[in-house]
Amino acid sequence: MRSSRPIPFIKCQGYGNDFILIEEGQLRGLKSPYAEFAVQICTRKFAGGADGLIVWTAGKKAAEFSARIFNAD
Repeated sequence: MRSSRPIPFIKCQGYGNDFILIEEGQLRGLKSPYAEFAVQICTRKFAGGADGLIVWTAGKKAAEFSARIFNAD
């Protein structure tokens, strides 16, 4: 998985778990399924490193959103 552009993300943690959060629009043009991308980006010491990936999408109202969670494994 190589990207021709950087993908902005947020990394957060709580209760011993850490996640990479990416807005779904930033993943346009991604050639691999999100589950495969999660394995690649969550690999510690070689990528962002995390327990999982959260891909979120903004809703129609300011406080609405949906999210999908992908485990690193």
